[in-house]
Amino acid sequence: MGILITGLGRSAPLAGLIARAGGFRLAPATEQQFPDGEQYIRLRGSLRGADLYIVNSLFPPNDEVMAALIAADAARSLGARKVFLVAPYLAYMRQDKRFKPGEAVSSRTVAALISERFDGLLTVDPHLHRYKSLREVYSIPAVALHADEAIAAWVKRSVKQPVLVGPDSESRQWVSRVAKLCGAPFTVMRKQRFSSTSVQSSGLDAKLVKGRDVLVLDDIISSGHTMAGVIRQALELGAAGASGVGVHGLFAPGARKLLKLAGASHVVTSNTVPNGAARIDVTPWIAQAIKEGIA
Repeated sequence: MGILITGLGRSAPLAGLIARAGGFRLAPATEQQFPDGEQYIRLRGSLRGADLYIVNSLFPPNDEVMAALIAADAARSLGARKVFLVAPYLAYMRQDKRFKPGEAVSSRTVAALISERFDGLLTVDPHLHRYKSLREVYSIPAVALHADEAIAAWVKRSVKQPVLVGPDSESRQWVSRVAKLCGAPFTVMRKQRFSSTSVQSSGLDAKLVKGRDVLVLDDIISSGHTMAGVIRQALELGAAGASGVGVHGLFAPGARKLLKLAGASHVVTSNTVPNGAARIDVTPWIAQAIKEGIA
């Protein structure tokens, strides 16, 4: 039957874009919640013999992880030959170590659940900190794409004199690749974290940013505190403007306001997670990866 694409929840429009970009057939799905909060999912149309790619960015994580697992089980019972998860944003990658006695290493727990139900995983720029690759936690074939080409294309179109800034050592991989692709200078700062919302980045060079358009680039914009702090510093050091660029825009409550108050000219993300700042389209790369096959 070939490849079918279906989307769950807020990722349904993204599934449509991927299907259109790759010339795939789209299998509609209905996702609702019962009054008690339980998930209701209906996969419409014949799935028998198909390779089904379920598109579901796992945010909000608890609802969408459960929805993905239920949909995968339903697809198999309806005759799908193989079932793959396309999670442009892959949740539950933060807790990759037991920092305190008794803590759950949730990245391994969720990886085991997904590996049990799916034949393969496709994601974009997962938050790999202490893991070198997804193979360390996922027992199924897992492909990690990068948004660097899409971000670099946006930078070339939108910014005249960019200098890219990474707020911490973890961001170096994204910043260095994008900077090389768009021919812009970059620097990476040092970050000290005191709590989930209290962070301090240091080491920004005034000579590098003065009179230029600073782009603070990170993989995830969640609370916005890290990015806001760097934006303030850049403007204090004489930057012509400072904007935030993220691969995944989660935007916890208050994050947008915080970035605006910090002086951000713009805040832009890719469309891995649907949000009002999603100006960078990564669907052509996802569609191509599906054509090339995960497993």
